[in-house]
This record gives sequence, C-alpha cells and structure tokens, in this order.
Amino acid sequence: MASRVEKYLAHLDRLSGGREPRFFPVESTKQGLRGVTEIVYDNLPDGLLTALTYGLSLAEHPDWQHGSPELCLLRMRTREGMAVARAEGKLKGKQPKLTARQQTHLVQQHQSGEHTIADLAELFSVSRATVYRVLERHQNAATPSTPGGQ
Repeated sequence: MASRVEKYLAHLDRLSGGREPRFFPVESTKQGLRGVTEIVYDNLPDGLLTALTYGLSLAEHPDWQHGSPELCLLRMRTREGMAVARAEGKLKGKQPKLTARQQTHLVQQHQSGEHTIADLAELFSVSRATVYRVLERHQNAATPSTPGGQ
C-alpha cells in the first residue's frame, strides 16, 4: 500500500501531466522547525506549479490525510490573501448591525423605560442578543476602569 507521501507525489504527477519535478531542499531559519522541500514543475500549460512540503512529514498534515493537498494549499493562499487585505485596511471583519447613531438611540430608548428588550429588538430589526450586546458595550464604555483593576 502506498504511503501518503507517495500518494501525494503521484497526485502531483497527475496534475503535472507526468512531467518530472525539480526538488529544492530549503533549511528552516527557525530552530526546531523542519526544513522544507520545494517541488517545482516547469513548462506547464498553466504556468508554474509549486508545492511546498515540510520534509516528508507534510503528508502527516491533517488537511492532507484525506487526500486533499489542494485544500491545504488553498487555505494557505487564502490566509496570505487575507493578511494582505488586512494590512491594506480592506479586511475589517463583520460590520455591526446598528450604526453608532442607532446604538445611541437604542440606549436612550432603553434608559427611558418606555420599551422592553423585545420591543427594542423588533423596533431596530435585530435580535434580543444584539440589543443586550449594545447595552453591555454602552455600560462598559460608561464605566471608567480604575487603576489596579479595583
């Protein structure tokens, strides 16, 4: 039975159309981490196919244990793209359901005592949990922290 490494290399051979790869061992710059082996397939119709393997142990990577090395490479590229977007200020996470003005209005309505939490949730078209979070954030912002955490 073929090992995971052999299965992975056979998969790369299929993707490359049987072309011979070039292997470039690269030593790790951090102590305790294994070096990598860069596998390069030249002259492919779609350009250059490069796969990084962390020695032969990469076959033990959890994403690759189910025969999906593309998934591991895809995740790696996604993380890299998200890091670039975050650095450029284009990745800011999930946007709040309510604007700052709406949150202020919600807090004022709650403090007036005219509306219940359920009423405010319906009025602002959000869940009760969102109403509670807005009120909690407002309360935490209004409560100054004291030195020493007391």
